[in-house]
Amino acid sequence: AGEIRRLVPVAEHDLGVDRSGHEHRRTDGFVPSGELHLQRLGDGDHAGRANGARRRQWEVQRRNWVVRILCVANQKGGVGKTTTAINLSAALALRGKRTLLIDLDPQANSTMSYLDVTSLTHSVYDAVLDPKIVFSEIIRPTAQPNLWVAPSKIALAKLEGRLVGELDAHFKLKDRIASVKADYDAIVIDCPPALGLLTVNALVASTHLLIPIQSSYFALEGTDDLLETIEKVRQRPNPELKILGVVITMHDKRTALARDI
Repeated sequence: AGEIRRLVPVAEHDLGVDRSGHEHRRTDGFVPSGELHLQRLGDGDHAGRANGARRRQWEVQRRNWVVRILCVANQKGGVGKTTTAINLSAALALRGKRTLLIDLDPQANSTMSYLDVTSLTHSVYDAVLDPKIVFSEIIRPTAQPNLWVAPSKIALAKLEGRLVGELDAHFKLKDRIASVKADYDAIVIDCPPALGLLTVNALVASTHLLIPIQSSYFALEGTDDLLETIEKVRQRPNPELKILGVVITMHDKRTALARDI
């Protein structure tokens, strides 16, 4: 917990979040598309010039925006990783961010939330293993504007076995999404409940990590293993990985244990 508290402010500074007041304000001057307010002035010409200037400023900021790749991970099952990932993706899309949700969980619950799985021909499994399949070919739009999904299938459970022994096994996902990264403002990766190659691939490909933790003893106990894995990833494969924070899920304030955690 102390390590997480130390690392979170670093990630917040990287994202431009200012917690000095009651509201979270960006410190880098970026105006999210959902917060672009156009001035209404009495003079039509002045209003048009002001609005035009704001639009141009926003376009410059938009071009300079660095894609955030957010990994939602915890090796403990049932702590709300998928629920966090699908709701975070939807929230970003509602804010006007072009968002890609990558489902790395063989259970494919994120995929089921937005797509009809029976209509899918290819998944992340195919895009990672088959060099003939471009990653953009597997991405599917959803009914939610600004939101796309890279779907998963149960076949993804076989991916780790196929990657064992390959020298670049940890970099497969990062290499594959490099071709589509520029098409989105944010990418959210839903990880499986394990610390295997799938999760490590997600950590290597990400800029930030979000950790959902249920307020229970058993969920908290596994945090040390996760932090150890994160530090190993930061030592070599992805030194830029930052912990964005911890999300407390399924909190029951009626129990003394939950309140203590």
